[in-house]
Amino acid sequence: MEELFLSFGWKKIAVISIIFLIILVSIIFFGSGISPKTTSNNAISPTSVPRSTDISNPKPTTIPPARATYQSQTYSVSYPSVWQPQTAQVLGGGTFSHFIGGQISKGEIFPRVDIKATPITSATKSIQDAISDLSILNLMLDTTVLDGQEVTRLSGVMPFNFSTTAGNKKVFKAFLFLDKDNTRYTIDYAYYADENQDISKQIVYQIIDSYQFK
Repeated sequence: MEELFLSFGWKKIAVISIIFLIILVSIIFFGSGISPKTTSNNAISPTSVPRSTDISNPKPTTIPPARATYQSQTYSVSYPSVWQPQTAQVLGGGTFSHFIGGQISKGEIFPRVDIKATPITSATKSIQDAISDLSILNLMLDTTVLDGQEVTRLSGVMPFNFSTTAGNKKVFKAFLFLDKDNTRYTIDYAYYADENQDISKQIVYQIIDSYQFK
């Protein structure tokens, strides 16, 4: 009887020991965060997983073209640095400057901005007479603002086509008139009224918006 009790007692101790050992191993194994290694050839490490494209991220903004500044005695204006401004003296005084985005030698004369500043003399026509001389173009008459000054404007699509290497095209044209400090300012700008007119218009308007009187 005593031998049976001792045998049962040792078996009980052995079973308890095994259970305790299993619990201890489980705590050490899972508690340390160690996961079993896989032997699959298809396993991919986290660093090698290709990143998905996040469509919520904004696209890189287009870098605006570099700009240069033209300075005259009576005004300043900025323009794309790739453009080549040309200035000439006006008979009787003043200057005439034109800014062209294309190459005149290849017939690329649009978009463009022309600025004429001449002293007002007894021979200078009134702005109303200058507008009357352009009436054949059937342009719309209104006013706009240039560097805080109200100016008279004629604008619209020219009633004839311009011949280009891509065929005949319409041209949008505008004239601005202002008398200031005994100087007549006549500014005109133009661009093709085609599929690229929004871009051309933006370039031209940036030049006009940069205009400053001295």
